[in-house]
Amino acid sequence: MVSFPFMTQAQPFRPIPAILYVIVGGLAFLVRLVFITWAPSAMGDGNVYSVVAENILTHGCVSVSDPTSGACVPHWGGHHFPGYPFFVAMAWWAFGKGLTAPLLLQAVFGTAAILYLVRCLDLWLGSRRPALAAGLVLALSPVEAPFARLLWTETLAVAASTWILAELARSIRDKRLRVLPIALAWTVAIYLRLDLALLAAPIGLVAWRLHGFAGGVAASVKITVFVTLAVGAWTVRNVQVGLSPLPTGRFDEAHGAPSGFLRWTSTWVTNQADLEVVNWRAATLNYRAIDVPASATDTPEERRRLDGLIDELRQHTGALFPPSLDAAFARLAEERIAADPLRHRVVLPIKRTLWLWFDPTTSFGWPISVERESRARIVTAVRGFDGATALSEGVRSAEAIMVKGGLLAYRIGLSILLVLACFRRRDEIGALTEAALAAFVARLLVFAWILEAVEPRYLVQGWFFVEAAAAAYLARPIRHRA
Repeated sequence: MVSFPFMTQAQPFRPIPAILYVIVGGLAFLVRLVFITWAPSAMGDGNVYSVVAENILTHGCVSVSDPTSGACVPHWGGHHFPGYPFFVAMAWWAFGKGLTAPLLLQAVFGTAAILYLVRCLDLWLGSRRPALAAGLVLALSPVEAPFARLLWTETLAVAASTWILAELARSIRDKRLRVLPIALAWTVAIYLRLDLALLAAPIGLVAWRLHGFAGGVAASVKITVFVTLAVGAWTVRNVQVGLSPLPTGRFDEAHGAPSGFLRWTSTWVTNQADLEVVNWRAATLNYRAIDVPASATDTPEERRRLDGLIDELRQHTGALFPPSLDAAFARLAEERIAADPLRHRVVLPIKRTLWLWFDPTTSFGWPISVERESRARIVTAVRGFDGATALSEGVRSAEAIMVKGGLLAYRIGLSILLVLACFRRRDEIGALTEAALAAFVARLLVFAWILEAVEPRYLVQGWFFVEAAAAAYLARPIRHRA
C-alpha cells in the first residue's frame, strides 16, 4: 500500500460547533440567492434544458421537440445526458413551473454539498480551521456562486463534484476507498455533465495512494463497473432510438456538425471571443453575422480566399451548412495545418490552455458583460500589446472590467496558493492539493489539448477543487518546532 505519509499519526478531533455550520450554510445560500434574485436566466443552454424538462414533465419523453406538438422525437437530453432536465422537471412537478423553483433548489443542493464537505474535511484533517476555511471560500466563491442564477448544469455539477471530494476525504480518513458512495456520486455527476468523467483523475489518484497500484486498480475497477452499468443504460437507449451513444454538440444533430468548418476554426480559435463570433453563429445558422478576425489567416491571399467562402456561406443564412462549403473549409484547414504543424499541435493548445486558465474577459456567470465587439477589440489589443486601445475599450465598460479584473486576480491568487501548497506534500493539506491538482489539470489539458475547447466555464468544476485546497492551505495550523 502506498499510504499517505501522515496516515499513521494520531489526529485529535474536536467537531465543529453546529452554529458554524449554520453560518457557512447561511452564507452559501444567501450569496446564491442574491444572484438568483438579481438576474435569473434560462438563456443559452437553459432554453434547451427547459424544452427537454417540459417534455419529460408533460409527455414522459426525453426530446427537444416542441412540447406543444407532442412529437417527442428522441434526444440525448440536451447537450449532455438528461440528468439536469430531469432535475428541472422534478422541481416544476413539486413546486410549479418557472425559473424560481429549480434555481432555488439547485442553490439548496449546492449549499448542502458544501456543508457535507466541511464535515468530511473536519473528520479527516482533525482541525476545524482548514475545514471551515474551505467551506467559507466555497460558500462565497465568485467563480461558482453566480452560476446559481442560470438554468445551466454548473451549480449542480459543482455540487456533485463537491460530494465526490467529500467522499475522497472520508476515504483517506477511513484508510479505504468508499467504493459505493463514490460510484453513486460519480454516476449522478456524469448524468449532469458528461465531462465530469474526468473526475477519474482525483478518484484514481486517491485509490492508488490508499491501496497501492494493484489495490488501487481493483478499487477503481469496482467503481468504474458500477458507473459504466448505470451510464451505459442510457447509451444503450440512445442507440435503440437511432441516436449515437453520446451527444454530438450544439449543431443540428439530425444532419451532423460541419466537421470541415470546425476543423478550420480549430486552426486559429484560442479564446471565447473568437468562438462567439464564428462557431456560435454558425451553430445557430446565423452565417450572416459571422465575423472572422485577422488571426484566422496568415497571408493576404488566404484572406481573400476565406472572404470568398464566408460571403458564399452568408447566402445560406437560416439553412443547414452546405456540404460543398464544409469540404472547402476542410481543405483550407488541412493546408493551414500542413503549412505550420507545430503551431497546430503545440502553440495553439498552449494558447488555449492560458486563455482557459486566465481569460480576462470571462464573467463566470456574473450578470455583467462587455459587448462582444468591445471584447473582441480588447482581445486583439492584448494580443498586440496595444495598451492604449485596451484601456480605452475598458473605460467604456468600467463596471464589467472591474468585476472581470477581480475574477482574474482571484484566479491568479488561487494558482499561486496551489503552487505553494504543493510544497506541503507530506501532510493532509498536501494530500488535498494532490486531489485538486489532479482534478484541475485533467480538465485543463483535456479541454485545451484534446477537445480544443476555449470556454473558461468548463473549468468551474476544477476551480472549486483549487479553492478548497488553497483555503485549507492558508488556514492550516502552524506547527512550530520545539
